Amino acid sequence: MSDGVFISKGMKVGILDGDLTITTNEQGQFHMGAILSTAFNVVPYWLRIASDNLEQSRTAFLKLKDEWGEDSETQHDLLISEFLPSMQVIVACATAFDALYGMLKPFAKILS
Repeated sequence: MSDGVFISKGMKVGILDGDLTITTNEQGQFHMGAILSTAFNVVPYWLRIASDNLEQSRTAFLKLKDEWGEDSETQHDLLISEFLPSMQVIVACATAFDALYGMLKPFAKILS
C-alpha cells in the first residue's frame, strides 16, 4: 500500500467542521492535524448489482419452468438457482435505498 489518498471519479473529498486543528504546547511548538473525509455515491453500483442478479434470477426461472420434473433433488437445485440471485436483488435494492436515504437525509427534515 502506498502513501497518499486514492480519489476516483465521482468522489467528494473535504474537511468537515472540527477536523482541522492547530494547537501549541507550553514550549510554543505547533501541532497541526487534519482528517480528510471522502464520500462516494454507491447507489448506481447497488442498482447494477440488483439488475445483474435480476437477470440471473429470470434466467433461472425460465430454466426452472422448462426442467421441472418429479426428481426432488433437481427441483431443489432449480429452486436454489432462482432463490439465491433473487435474495441478492432484494438486498441490493434495500442497500441502494438506504444509501439514497443517507444522501438525502441532510437536505430533509425527517421526523424520528
